[in-house]
Amino acid sequence: MCKVNHCKKKHKHYCSLCKNKDSHHFARKCPKGIILYHATRRTFVKSIKSSRNKLKASPNGRLGPGVYLTNRYAAKKIAIMRAKEMNAPHFVVLKCLVCLGQPEIDYSQGHHPPWAGLPNGLNEYCLKDASRCKVLDYHFYRLKK
Repeated sequence: MCKVNHCKKKHKHYCSLCKNKDSHHFARKCPKGIILYHATRRTFVKSIKSSRNKLKASPNGRLGPGVYLTNRYAAKKIAIMRAKEMNAPHFVVLKCLVCLGQPEIDYSQGHHPPWAGLPNGLNEYCLKDASRCKVLDYHFYRLKK
C-alpha cells in the first residue's frame, strides 16, 4: 500500500525534491522544499517577523498574483534597484524555504527579460499560495554612498 496519506493505490511515490523513492508525501508537500530568495523593503521586516516569517502575496505581477522568488544574486540586484528608486539606503533579501507544489497549479515559472542590472534577465517563480513559503533568514544591506 502507498505511504502517502489518503492514497489507496498499491504503488510508491517518488519525491523529486528529497529523492525518496518510497515517499510518504507528494513532492509538492515535501518538507525539505527548495531555497529561493525574495527582495523586499526593510520596513516590511517587522510585519514579516510578527507573522511568523510568512510573506504576503503581491496582488499582481508579470506572472499573476503571488509571492515572487528567484536566486540570491538576482534578488540582491532587484533589492538594490528598488532601494535606489525609492531613495532608501537599506534593503533586505530574504532566504526562503519554498514548497513549490505543482506547476501552473501552485506556482508559475518564467524567464524575466533583462531588468534590474541583469542583462540576461532572471528566472523567477510566482508562488500562488504564500503559505508555501517561510522566511529562514534576513540578509540586510546598506547602499554605498
